Amino acid sequence: LMSNNNAPYGLRPSRKLGGGCVANGGYSIADGQVGDIYQGDVVMMTGTGKNIEIAPAGTTNAIGVFAGCNYIAADGRVTFKPYWASATALEANTVCEALVYDDPQIIFRGQADTIAAADVGALADWVAGTGNIKTGKSGAQVQGSVTATTGKSLRIYGLLREVGNEYGAYAEVEVMFAEHALTGVVSGVGGD
Repeated sequence: LMSNNNAPYGLRPSRKLGGGCVANGGYSIADGQVGDIYQGDVVMMTGTGKNIEIAPAGTTNAIGVFAGCNYIAADGRVTFKPYWASATALEANTVCEALVYDDPQIIFRGQADTIAAADVGALADWVAGTGNIKTGKSGAQVQGSVTATTGKSLRIYGLLREVGNEYGAYAEVEVMFAEHALTGVVSGVGGD
């Protein structure tokens, strides 16, 4: 048997429940906002306009998964980056367009710290990791080692069907948001 590689990358869209296109929506990031956001990180709205910030594990109001951003840098260059560096300065009177996979029907793929067949259908959270500035990828992963029937933000949809991917440490799984800002918290399903 082969073992799975330990290489977390956050969450990545896999497909949409019921079929159809996976798309992202436009949000903003405040000028000088503190905290790195990497491609694959779960994000939430700040409550100020459509600004987003990184969401802590277990949040009940995630808006989706960060896909990258377009902005005009302080030197005037139009820039796309797969990550947002903390305290990035923008050109005066401009905003950063953050691209977010915000459809609550998206099924995401992600690496779990560990997963067993019995965990399929259970709820789990994600755990933050160290993002990679060179690739822009998140270091977050699905916390399959701590599953429950309530109080977690992601539903484990199943093992990702890929050759060489197997249950156990560092398996890749498919998950959906059980709690999402656009659908709310459903008692007994996700959070409280």
